[in-house]
Amino acid sequence: GVNYFSVDDSSSYSSDNPDAWFSNYSGDSSLVAMNISINQSIMGKILFKASDKWKSSILYTLNTDTWHPYNHAFKYNPNGVAHSTRETSFYAIQSNYMVNNSLFIDFKYSSLQYLNGYYVFEDPLDSRYVSNIYSLSTPGFFTGGQEKSHSNRETDDQNIKLDLTWQINKHHSLKSGIDVLYHNIKNNYYTIISNPDSTEYYPYIFNDSTLTTYNDIFNVSPSELSMYVQDKMEFNSMVINFGLRFDRFNPNTLYPSEYRNPLNLINEVDSSIYLDSKIQNQLSPRLGIAYQVADEAVLHFSYGHFFQMPPFYAMYNRSDWLVPTGNYQTVMGNPNLSAEKTIKYEIGIWQRINRYVGVDINLYYKDIYNLLGTKTITTFNNVKYGLYTNKDYGNVRGIEMKLD
Repeated sequence: GVNYFSVDDSSSYSSDNPDAWFSNYSGDSSLVAMNISINQSIMGKILFKASDKWKSSILYTLNTDTWHPYNHAFKYNPNGVAHSTRETSFYAIQSNYMVNNSLFIDFKYSSLQYLNGYYVFEDPLDSRYVSNIYSLSTPGFFTGGQEKSHSNRETDDQNIKLDLTWQINKHHSLKSGIDVLYHNIKNNYYTIISNPDSTEYYPYIFNDSTLTTYNDIFNVSPSELSMYVQDKMEFNSMVINFGLRFDRFNPNTLYPSEYRNPLNLINEVDSSIYLDSKIQNQLSPRLGIAYQVADEAVLHFSYGHFFQMPPFYAMYNRSDWLVPTGNYQTVMGNPNLSAEKTIKYEIGIWQRINRYVGVDINLYYKDIYNLLGTKTITTFNNVKYGLYTNKDYGNVRGIEMKLD
């Protein structure tokens, strides 16, 4: 880029009379790199072996990244471009204890802190932000002004996991475990604008108590719990895997009972009350069978239930429940979204052709429920907006053939 314009320079080409056009520039015309990336990382691991039966490890990683993505509209005003920052800090403590030759236990605790930002200046109230008047549209390139989107998102995940493996006898191998995950998500999105209550221009954002579609601010702490048990049964020509998994998800937030009047800003109609979001429970059976015919063929069948929680943005976006005044200007999050559920069937055969060649054929079918979509909500004063919902169904079927 070329530092031809400063952020507080202004130009105008809006008049029909070219003699009224003007352009102020105060830069020094120096060349400025506009695609900068600075990346740093560190990793360390320590392993402790207390005895032949017990060993533990500590792992730590830290990654920090800063980058300035190129923006062609700011080629001659490079100091007005926002940049991205990211920091990921992760550590884990893992321990493995062998009770005896057929029973061992794994324990793991991990902590992940993730920060992601996008802004010109880290402080949204930084005095170096200039008025929006300098960002008035001009043909081709910005001759002043700055990007005014300011986002900062912090995620803190705490995870505890315990697994047990027990070879009961030559026919049964039992696995069981529990996994607990706590999230904390702080989202701060602002659009920095000039103060509407002042004749002077200076950086202004709405605070947390001010309702505005320029901001999206929330602080939520959902949690997840899962438990499973699995028995692997091995016999002379058959192997059977049977398992059961239980999952529980708590969005841990509130939702309005009447989405046509979520903030009770419309009078003389039904009002919202604010209810606790629903805790979701899911039970997922899984079965796998393999039957071997000498060394010539293996028949196998599997059936299972699987599920995936929707992304957090679809649950918590616009958690202030403010609906813009125009139609279709926002999509509101829905903390009561159900998990996407997949039921999968598979049957196949591996067949030996000769000592050099084998063929594998698999047929599969999947039903997929609760796919993420949106629906239109019309408020009592006839403003339309989107609400994330479970709307769609899909199925997948196919065949896989492999020759070795």
